[in-house]
Amino acid sequence: MSRRISRGFTLVELLVVIAIIGVLVALLLPAVQAAREALRRTQCMNNLRQIGLALHTYHDTFKVFPPSYLTVPGGSPSMGKPDPDSGDAGPGWTALMLLLPQIEQANLYNSFDLNSPAWSSKNATPARQIVPPYLCPSANHHPKTYQVMDDGGKVLATFARSNYVAHAGREDLWDLPLADLSRIADGSFYRNSRTRMADVTDGLSNTILIAEAGRAVPWTKPEELAYEADQPLPSLGGVYTGRKTKTKGMHVLLGDGSTRLIRSDVSEATLRDAITRNDGRPLGPDW
Repeated sequence: MSRRISRGFTLVELLVVIAIIGVLVALLLPAVQAAREALRRTQCMNNLRQIGLALHTYHDTFKVFPPSYLTVPGGSPSMGKPDPDSGDAGPGWTALMLLLPQIEQANLYNSFDLNSPAWSSKNATPARQIVPPYLCPSANHHPKTYQVMDDGGKVLATFARSNYVAHAGREDLWDLPLADLSRIADGSFYRNSRTRMADVTDGLSNTILIAEAGRAVPWTKPEELAYEADQPLPSLGGVYTGRKTKTKGMHVLLGDGSTRLIRSDVSEATLRDAITRNDGRPLGPDW
């Protein structure tokens, strides 16, 4: 009787199979990563759409868009003395904080003591609360909370962050201790602003209201962030003032509620025209 002898893989054959599997994985991995990033970008756009809907709902209720942040001119006993350089005092609430009821976060909004500054110990717990629609999943996050420290390193307050900032226009207004900036600001959001849709004379579909930030910023309180070459789209108090976009482009929310990706090669002139509400100039061909 003859016997059939089973023959296993040789070492060379096994190495060839492993090499083929490695090549297939190498080919497949970029596609998987691209698909995941596409999903993250989609979520980022959905966040902006949700913020846009909230802005329109807020406008329907109050007949104005929320200000970039609130401060009591001249300060007060409860809000503190104004900063000698900027004129800012409490409460410091940003537009994103004021929009909480419009993004189904009314309970969080109601947990704040609105009669105290954002950095008051009375607001310590809600100020740390992470709000998912305010974080872009495709961004390179710093920690999701931000600590304000004094010169000695003592933590004075901790705030949750956001990856989205409102647009103030072309001018840096933050060192002007004026109670009314409406005659100077050419963007839609600035300190104590009360911008109406009718004030956006360049057209809502041609004007950027909100955009991704190069890094996450506090959504409850304005905080100055220094410009760095590797931190694109620098922000100031959650308010962008018109510098260049980030390397691969950025997602933006337009005044009509639509969203789009602004390419990285857009000219600075076009970008600056897009963040102003009333300069009367048409956007460039690279828009």
